[in-house]
Amino acid sequence: ILRGEQTLPLLQGNDKKVFRHLEAKPSTASFILEKNGRIPDEILMGEESYEVLIECSTQRRPLLNNFLERYRLHNKVSIEESDESVLWSEEKMEEDAEQDTLLPEFCWRVY
Repeated sequence: ILRGEQTLPLLQGNDKKVFRHLEAKPSTASFILEKNGRIPDEILMGEESYEVLIECSTQRRPLLNNFLERYRLHNKVSIEESDESVLWSEEKMEEDAEQDTLLPEFCWRVY
Protein backbone atom coordinates (compact mmCIF):
# COMPACT_ATOMS: atom_id res chain seq x y z
CA ILE A 1 0.00 0.00 0.00
CA LEU A 2 1.36 3.40 -0.97
CA ARG A 3 0.03 6.35 1.02
CA GLY A 4 0.50 10.09 0.69
CA GLU A 5 -0.48 13.04 -1.49
CA GLN A 6 2.54 12.44 -3.76
CA THR A 7 1.66 8.78 -4.46
CA LEU A 8 0.24 9.24 -7.97
CA PRO A 9 2.99 11.67 -9.06
CA LEU A 10 5.58 9.12 -7.84
CA LEU A 11 3.94 6.33 -9.82
CA GLN A 12 3.32 8.50 -12.88
CA GLY A 13 7.01 9.26 -13.05
CA ASN A 14 7.62 5.56 -13.61
CA ASP A 15 4.78 4.75 -16.02
CA LYS A 16 2.53 7.69 -16.95
CA LYS A 17 0.30 5.76 -19.36
CA VAL A 18 -0.68 3.07 -16.86
CA PHE A 19 -1.13 5.26 -13.82
CA ARG A 20 -3.16 7.88 -15.69
CA HIS A 21 -5.92 5.24 -15.81
CA LEU A 22 -6.24 5.37 -12.01
CA GLU A 23 -7.63 8.88 -12.32
CA ALA A 24 -10.48 7.62 -14.54
CA LYS A 25 -11.15 4.12 -13.18
CA PRO A 26 -11.14 2.58 -9.68
CA SER A 27 -8.46 0.07 -10.69
CA THR A 28 -6.09 -0.83 -13.51
CA ALA A 29 -3.59 -3.54 -14.42
CA SER A 30 0.02 -3.48 -15.51
CA PHE A 31 2.80 -6.02 -15.89
CA ILE A 32 6.28 -6.59 -14.54
CA LEU A 33 8.69 -7.13 -17.41
CA GLU A 34 11.99 -8.95 -17.22
CA LYS A 35 15.01 -7.78 -19.23
CA ASN A 36 14.25 -10.32 -21.97
CA GLY A 37 10.70 -8.97 -22.33
CA ARG A 38 9.03 -11.91 -20.59
CA ILE A 39 6.04 -11.09 -18.37
CA PRO A 40 6.54 -12.99 -15.10
CA ASP A 41 3.82 -11.25 -13.10
CA GLU A 42 0.94 -8.82 -13.24
CA ILE A 43 0.27 -5.85 -11.00
CA LEU A 44 -3.26 -4.80 -10.13
CA MET A 45 -3.70 -1.32 -8.69
CA GLY A 46 -6.62 0.39 -7.03
CA GLU A 47 -6.71 3.94 -5.74
CA GLU A 48 -8.78 5.47 -2.98
CA SER A 49 -8.07 9.02 -1.88
CA TYR A 50 -4.26 9.27 -1.49
CA GLU A 51 -3.84 5.51 -1.08
CA VAL A 52 -2.91 3.02 -3.80
CA LEU A 53 -3.08 -0.73 -3.29
CA ILE A 54 -0.67 -2.56 -5.58
CA GLU A 55 -1.36 -6.28 -5.79
CA CYS A 56 1.32 -8.68 -6.99
CA SER A 57 2.47 -12.22 -6.26
CA THR A 58 4.24 -12.98 -2.99
CA GLN A 59 7.42 -13.91 -4.86
CA ARG A 60 7.59 -10.47 -6.56
CA ARG A 61 6.80 -8.44 -3.44
CA PRO A 62 10.45 -7.85 -2.38
CA LEU A 63 11.47 -6.83 -5.92
CA LEU A 64 8.55 -4.44 -6.28
CA ASN A 65 9.16 -3.00 -2.82
CA ASN A 66 12.86 -2.37 -3.62
CA PHE A 67 11.92 -0.71 -6.91
CA LEU A 68 9.41 1.62 -5.23
CA GLU A 69 11.83 2.47 -2.40
CA ARG A 70 14.51 3.38 -4.94
CA TYR A 71 12.26 5.81 -6.81
CA ARG A 72 10.53 7.24 -3.76
CA LEU A 73 13.53 9.44 -2.89
CA HIS A 74 12.21 12.62 -1.24
CA ASN A 75 8.53 12.08 -2.00
CA LYS A 76 6.33 12.04 1.06
CA VAL A 77 4.94 8.58 0.37
CA SER A 78 4.84 5.69 2.81
CA ILE A 79 5.25 2.16 1.50
CA GLU A 80 3.68 -0.59 3.60
CA GLU A 81 3.25 -4.29 3.04
CA SER A 82 -0.26 -5.65 3.43
CA ASP A 83 -1.49 -9.18 3.94
CA GLU A 84 -5.00 -8.17 2.93
CA SER A 85 -6.88 -11.06 1.36
CA VAL A 86 -8.48 -10.85 -2.06
CA LEU A 87 -11.51 -13.01 -2.79
CA TRP A 88 -12.97 -13.77 -6.20
CA SER A 89 -16.62 -14.42 -6.94
CA GLU A 90 -18.54 -15.22 -10.13
CA GLU A 91 -21.35 -12.95 -8.92
CA LYS A 92 -21.29 -9.57 -7.23
CA MET A 93 -21.75 -10.61 -3.60
CA GLU A 94 -20.58 -7.44 -1.82
CA GLU A 95 -21.60 -3.83 -2.44
CA ASP A 96 -17.97 -2.70 -2.72
CA ALA A 97 -16.90 -5.57 -5.02
CA GLU A 98 -15.04 -4.53 -8.19
CA GLN A 99 -15.00 -6.27 -11.53
CA ASP A 100 -11.70 -7.97 -12.23
CA THR A 101 -9.43 -5.56 -14.11
CA LEU A 102 -7.95 -8.12 -16.47
CA LEU A 103 -11.08 -10.23 -17.07
CA PRO A 104 -14.17 -8.16 -16.15
CA GLU A 105 -16.59 -10.75 -17.51
CA PHE A 106 -14.90 -13.52 -15.52
CA CYS A 107 -15.21 -12.50 -11.87
CA TRP A 108 -15.60 -9.90 -9.13
CA ARG A 109 -12.91 -9.03 -6.60
CA VAL A 110 -13.59 -8.32 -2.92
CA TYR A 111 -10.86 -6.88 -0.68
